[in-house]
Amino acid sequence: MKEVLRNPHRQRILQLLVSHRVLTPKEIAKELKIGVPTVYYHLELLGDCVQKTSRGEYSLTEKGLEVYRAEIMSASSKSSGMPVLYSSISLLVARPSLAVPLGLASASLELAVCYRMGFIPFMLGYRPVLETSALPVYYAASIFLAFAVLEAASFALNRRLGGEVPLLAGVLLSRLPLMLVFVLVLAPLDAPGLAIAVTAFSQLLSILVLSTFLSLSKGIRQEISIILGLVLLYLNLLVYSSVQF
Repeated sequence: MKEVLRNPHRQRILQLLVSHRVLTPKEIAKELKIGVPTVYYHLELLGDCVQKTSRGEYSLTEKGLEVYRAEIMSASSKSSGMPVLYSSISLLVARPSLAVPLGLASASLELAVCYRMGFIPFMLGYRPVLETSALPVYYAASIFLAFAVLEAASFALNRRLGGEVPLLAGVLLSRLPLMLVFVLVLAPLDAPGLAIAVTAFSQLLSILVLSTFLSLSKGIRQEISIILGLVLLYLNLLVYSSVQF
């Protein structure tokens, strides 16, 4: 399959089918600016990575989506300079039986720290409170809202379900970088500038982890996944500024 995907037209066909879900050979030819017979040739070489619908359109098979994630998105990630992060998250996405326990362990750790420190969690941050009885409710709402936004956005882009379990685990694990802010709480430092820098860094790192999980579990291009992560950050700011305690 690596030999087949060396041709940039075949790579582009997989990318088009991921983003558009279904396309006719004529539509593919228009996007690639090549002849329709050439498109049929490339589709034939892609084999069981693509399938023809009853309406004469082509779509990706599950194997095709796996090949897209493993070959094309992997190469894109490695060229962007984050192969270690990508390979680690790729392993977790491929093995939900490993990702889910790690996600639950991450959630348990975060809840324990929030109870200990007296903080309420948001989608991408925390807020100090005196009463922590509502903490589980806020935590569950934060996880659900983040997951629902990403799931709805991915379905709107791909018109395809699947990958919900690793995405949910990714939402839980992406919160680990946010806990860097608790270092500032434990350290008696009066440095507002440092607090802002650490908070911003932890949020950006969290978005990077979350967007990689989203990209791999849903077959969405990394740059689009990062944009969706930034949308979550904006929603987090709205919630943070509107909720009263």
